[in-house]
Amino acid sequence: MLENDLFYNADENIEADFRVVNLVDTTTVTIKPDVIPTLIKDSYMKDLLKNDDAPYYKIQRMEYPLMGNRIRYTESFFESFLNKLPERPIPGSKSGHSIFGGDRPDTDFYLVGGKLEKNGDGTGIVYFKNYIPKEGALSSNARFIDENKLNMVHFSLVTCPKLVIENNPETGDVMRTAVESIRGERNDAVEHSMGAMKQETNAGKSGVENPKEGEKSMEIKEMLVAIKNALKNGSVAVEDVAKGLEIESKMINAEHTAAVEVAKGLTNLGVKDAVAEFTVLKNKVKADSDVVYNAKLDTEFGVSKKATDGTETNVLRECAEMALANADRSKVDEAIATFKNSAVAKTLAGQLASTQSAINVVESAPAVNAVGGSAGINSKEY
Repeated sequence: MLENDLFYNADENIEADFRVVNLVDTTTVTIKPDVIPTLIKDSYMKDLLKNDDAPYYKIQRMEYPLMGNRIRYTESFFESFLNKLPERPIPGSKSGHSIFGGDRPDTDFYLVGGKLEKNGDGTGIVYFKNYIPKEGALSSNARFIDENKLNMVHFSLVTCPKLVIENNPETGDVMRTAVESIRGERNDAVEHSMGAMKQETNAGKSGVENPKEGEKSMEIKEMLVAIKNALKNGSVAVEDVAKGLEIESKMINAEHTAAVEVAKGLTNLGVKDAVAEFTVLKNKVKADSDVVYNAKLDTEFGVSKKATDGTETNVLRECAEMALANADRSKVDEAIATFKNSAVAKTLAGQLASTQSAINVVESAPAVNAVGGSAGINSKEY
């Protein structure tokens, strides 16, 4: 059956839609770049060649139909791929494919031309003409050009294809055939021997076609190389890689490192179970603090006195405890002083004052006797 625009409208999962067509150099192309037509607009090519008096071209040659990652790529596919060039150059990155679906790699070179040599029976040869300028997106292309001349570079197409899916009646196998390139065309550089298609270039011999059963592992290797290159050139952060792989929770960050240092310090102090020992210590500190706190209340407001029915008879002490219940223990002296100066405390202290004891005696107004004289009471000033 024909999958009309099978992947074309699946924007929500763009990574799954696009196909990577890895191309392996196998022999040397002797054809000269001038023989391969430039298909992009003359004005575009003129802009690209500005200030480049010695342009370098990388030629690719492939015999079709050919297999790549379990998909059969046909004459009509390559024809549609090249038909994109009159609209625009096809970009390429010297750092390989993006490792995240939907991300756009830097453009370091351009697919600008090509041609088909058809045999009339669906077989033939397709040529790609890549122009590599002296400057890439972020750095000079001098070394990249040298690597191409030394046959260190392979190429890999990216495309969102239209597929024909058929079942082999004899074997029951599903056959997928790419008949058209819909969108998203790229032609990125990849590491040597990381491809799954036979290809000839103008740069020497290398490698053999990967066996079918090895294609999946090669895709994984290519991805790992892309990640390594992206991390190396700084185009992606390790945190982004972890996020893309959904393993960010397993990343060691500054917080983890600090925690490890604290743990090492505690171990050096002989602490075996920090949580348990800290809990015991915290409880002891609180208990000690309670003892000190209660002693201060005893001194300032007298000890707690309960009646036989459990009722507190030292009302001043009871009010003090309620007033200071939420006080900061490190500032309890200030809190006590504030409470002692309150009208409530002075009133209660005056009522509970004893002529036999200095406890709970506060400043109080002098009493007036029956004959108009004043009769002072035993009092002390805090």
